[in-house]
This record gives sequence, C-alpha cells and structure tokens, in this order.
Amino acid sequence: LYITTAVVFFIILSGKTNYIYFRKQMLRDIDEILEGNLKATVNLIQVWIREKTYLVNVSAETIKNTIGDRKAVMGDLKSYKIDGDTDVMYIGYANKEMVSGDDISLPEGYDPTIRPWYVKTMEKKDVTFTEPYVDASSGNIVVSPATPFKNSAGDIIGVLAADITLNKMVEKINAIKVYNGSGYVFLLDGNGV
Repeated sequence: LYITTAVVFFIILSGKTNYIYFRKQMLRDIDEILEGNLKATVNLIQVWIREKTYLVNVSAETIKNTIGDRKAVMGDLKSYKIDGDTDVMYIGYANKEMVSGDDISLPEGYDPTIRPWYVKTMEKKDVTFTEPYVDASSGNIVVSPATPFKNSAGDIIGVLAADITLNKMVEKINAIKVYNGSGYVFLLDGNGV
C-alpha cells in the first residue's frame, strides 16, 4: 500500500511538474510571437507615416519650381496625391492664400495660417504629422503630414500639406492582422488618446 501510494504520488507530482514546465514554455512562446507581431505592426505604421511625410517633402521640392504658375501648382498638387491615402494636397501661404490640387470649398474668411497643420509646421520649421483635427472644407476628421514650403531661394513662404481621413487610417490599421487575426491593433498619440 505504501509503495502504491508513493508511486501514485510520484506520478501526480511528475505530471504537475511537467504541466507547470510546459505551461511556462507555452506562455513564453506566445509572448515571443506577440512581441514579434507587435514589432512588425509598429514597423508597418512607422513606414506608412514615413511614406506620407516623404510624399509631402518630395512634392514641396518639385512644386517650388512652378511657384509663379498657379495652374501648374494646382496640377502638381493634384498629381502628387496618387498614393490612394491622400484626400487632398494643398499649400497654405504666409499671405493667407490657399492653393489646392482639388476643387475644395472653404468657409468665408478662411485663413490657412491659423490651421493646426500650418501652425505646427511653422513652429518646428520641419516636416510634421498633425494630431487629428476637423478639416475646414470637408468636415471630416483628418491628420496631415505637412512640410515647410520654400521658394527657390530657400525662404519659407508657406506650408504644403495633405489630408488623410481618420477613416482611411482606421482602414489601414484594421487591415493589419495580429496573431492570426485574433488580436487588435489600435493607434494612440503621445498623450494616450
């Protein structure tokens, strides 16, 4: 009876030890997979943001050569929003003039120099990506990659920006599959919003 009890106790103890070991190993493996998925997801979002900032930078560099020709500038702005994510590309000038590649309707007295994309970019004097804000022409919530717009002499004369609706960003983020589709991706700003 003592031997049988000892054998049963040993089997139970051995089974529990194996269970604990394999459970810890499985949890470590899951953590590694999730961490890999997280890094890949962060990388995808960072690449997407870099693409948008690159798009506005290249557009600004190219368009500065046609500054005197409003129609050419409008054509260039329209042609550079070919990426499928950009709703509209535009330039807000320091003299409060606004030029867009698309036919947009702006409210009476519209002043681009007080808009979030303009203010943030002029403060930084570098490429920026805005927080979400309400677009003045469409009423949609958008984010905007923006860059200082310089003339051929290198003087900043305004800001070139592009609108990307939050809906478009949500589409992009929802298309990312995490852990075989059982996980979710969400995007937060630096303030956790």
